[in-house]
Amino acid sequence: MPQPLAAELATGSGSSLKILMVSDDFLPAKTGVGNHLQTLSRELVKRGHQVSVVTSRPRGHGAIEMWNGVKIIRLPSLMIADFPQALSTPWALRRILREEQPDIVHYHYLSILAQFSAMAVKKSGAAQFLTYHFSPEVITQPWFLRPLRPYVHWQLQRFYHQMTTIITPSLSVYRQLEKMGLGSRLCHITNPLSLQHTAGTAAPSARKSGFTILYAGRLATEKNLPLLLRAVAKAKAELVTCTLWIAGAGPMRAQLEAMCKTLGITEEVVFLGQLNHQQLAGCYEHCDLFVLPSIMETLSLVAIEAMSFGKPLIVTDRIACAEELVEDGKNGFIVDAEDETACAARIVALAQQPELAAAMGRAALEKSRFYCLDTVMDQLEAAYRNACPQDVSA
Repeated sequence: MPQPLAAELATGSGSSLKILMVSDDFLPAKTGVGNHLQTLSRELVKRGHQVSVVTSRPRGHGAIEMWNGVKIIRLPSLMIADFPQALSTPWALRRILREEQPDIVHYHYLSILAQFSAMAVKKSGAAQFLTYHFSPEVITQPWFLRPLRPYVHWQLQRFYHQMTTIITPSLSVYRQLEKMGLGSRLCHITNPLSLQHTAGTAAPSARKSGFTILYAGRLATEKNLPLLLRAVAKAKAELVTCTLWIAGAGPMRAQLEAMCKTLGITEEVVFLGQLNHQQLAGCYEHCDLFVLPSIMETLSLVAIEAMSFGKPLIVTDRIACAEELVEDGKNGFIVDAEDETACAARIVALAQQPELAAAMGRAALEKSRFYCLDTVMDQLEAAYRNACPQDVSA
């Protein structure tokens, strides 16, 4: 089990740290990792730390930018499977390390950028952190990368052993890595809840009467959205009005739109595209149910956000965090990732029993308090200080 962090390492003790985040996804965010990293970076700056982020460079962005006190160092990049990949060399990254002189280098998934950065960090003396957001299966999801999956598994194993600390947002993942002999490097810190609640936030689309379901995330294979569409088609037969909002962008949008036509649910499904935080808050506030049909997920930030708005959840049994997010029958339901009939039955049950949905929503709201931003940031800051030389935090 995760070891508790020492009380003497609590936030506020010691001097400012220099933290270098490494992630192809940051601003604008393409995934939950980008949003997560924005939260961490912004909050660390508020706590007096110096934060830089090495990331990709979308068109129209400069090589160096400042955002909420965070220095963004952008590298030339290209898009692969609708995802940015920063291009660099160990020599260019050594130059960045000389300029930034970080105490901590924090990676957020295995990538070419992360691997080259780790090569450059070897002689710097900086502590290296990795947050386990993605499994190798997610990293190699595009069809042309799947033959490389064994190689990525091997590279990730090597990467683990270069890390000072591996942060696992999910306890299930913690236990998996512990069995691999990595227990001394592991630290369990959940993803923080950071979305601000604003009363009276507008709905993202004209809300119809009846039951409204929300999905938020990338439109990608691992999100298993065809299951949700088939479930909505089945639920439609029993519900007078049923609407599904799909918030997000990704390579599967055209395929999903075509599937809606085939299933006869074009009128019931609204594709909202990529939304900002305020627009997404409007989705959470005005929906009745949040469904996460994914088959690969470490710890879903959007599911936690939905809970914080008092919404019941439906998640699948294939995700690592299923039982951490949902107590089946209390704040939502866990369903078979291949059984749209079961998913549809749970949707219908919640739509037809508003008192059940309300009770589950209250339980979800209570459960969301575990992911308090301040608590998570205290734990992260303590982990950083624990990994640094004594003279840094003295």
